[in-house]
Amino acid sequence: MRRRLLAVLVVAFVLAVGAPSPAQAQYNDWSGFVGFGGSFPVSDARDNFKDGWNLAGGFARNISPKFALQVDYSFNRYGLKGEIFQVTDLGGSHTQQNIFLNAVFFTNSIDDSSLYFLAGGGATHRNVEITRFAGWAGGIICNPWWLICYPGAVPVEQILGSYSTWDPGFDVGLGFQIDLGGGSGGAKFFVESRYQYIRGDEFDNPITESKQRGNTQYVTVNGGFRF
Repeated sequence: MRRRLLAVLVVAFVLAVGAPSPAQAQYNDWSGFVGFGGSFPVSDARDNFKDGWNLAGGFARNISPKFALQVDYSFNRYGLKGEIFQVTDLGGSHTQQNIFLNAVFFTNSIDDSSLYFLAGGGATHRNVEITRFAGWAGGIICNPWWLICYPGAVPVEQILGSYSTWDPGFDVGLGFQIDLGGGSGGAKFFVESRYQYIRGDEFDNPITESKQRGNTQYVTVNGGFRF
């Protein structure tokens, strides 16, 4: 499933790279961007992770004056919440790396100040590292959002380790860019927000005797430069 997803992304981008641009179009065929901002878990993810931050960057093949295919990479980092396990001392973090292919639609021109919409999907690598876990002396830990289902009693003070997985996901977003001058290919400042949905692995929860899936949802708010 994940290999097929990556193969589809590669084929789609190769086709986009090979697509001819209209001869009359007055815009650069390629553009790039860098950004920084906040990442905010929502829904079930908010019960397990603290607000975090992200770094993002990528490049785009501009197909027409109002449409581009964009390859995005983002690194996100969050803290962990331990209240659901009555934890008095918790150390750890959750990191997430997204590699998405997005279609971007501009209401004006790619090279002008413009509102834009984007949507797409790809692959996400999620990693949860738990370095300290204290204050809860027994029972079973099963938390699909932390990517773990620990089957035995857990002593107070124990290092649980690191867990990671690759999962499919998608995003949709809305942004606005401001042309800073310089004509075609000049720098633009942008502000955008995205909603991201990541489909997680399924766990057998011995506590509830049911299956749970660690799907996670996030909202990011970024500012940066397109060039």
